[in-house]
Amino acid sequence: MEFLGPSLAFWTIVLTVRGISAYVSRFDELRWTHEMRKELLELYLNRMPADMIAHHFGCSPAEIIRQVAYLVLRERGLSEDLTAPNFGKRWTWADDQILRNEFQLRRPVKTIARTLGRDRLGVAFRILGLFDPPIPKRVIRAYQIDGQSGLHAESVRENQQAEALCSQCRDVVQFCKCQFEERETPELGR
Repeated sequence: MEFLGPSLAFWTIVLTVRGISAYVSRFDELRWTHEMRKELLELYLNRMPADMIAHHFGCSPAEIIRQVAYLVLRERGLSEDLTAPNFGKRWTWADDQILRNEFQLRRPVKTIARTLGRDRLGVAFRILGLFDPPIPKRVIRAYQIDGQSGLHAESVRENQQAEALCSQCRDVVQFCKCQFEERETPELGR
């Protein structure tokens, strides 16, 4: 075990087991303010990948998964377990099916990890990556999340315009020939 040194936000330890190094970060719980967690949820809801969110907050993707898992799955203290039989191995279709079944049965991450022979952090990563677990009502209320959270007004308007249908041909307005011809006419000076 090697201590790499403290920083204001977190400390990192490198563990080497069976020749595999893993970085374990422990963030100061006070570092995650209410506003930061709200922003984290908004980015998660907009499907930003964990590594990009991590870069945004200046932390590891594992820490992002820990925070999202805490908020969405009510799981605390997720960590890598280098001794898990399937640690670091590729997920198979069968693993995903077992994960899906166990998750739908509302089994805790700890139980699912034991069943699959994986670490809890890896199982949480996979759950949050494959499924869209519902955000608990308590979290929605606490962080005042709404259906438009994190979406910019411009992108919402663009989506609404893209979905608008032409009243004449019932095609999407953006690709409608009727609307296209009407818009082209004034520009051509006819």
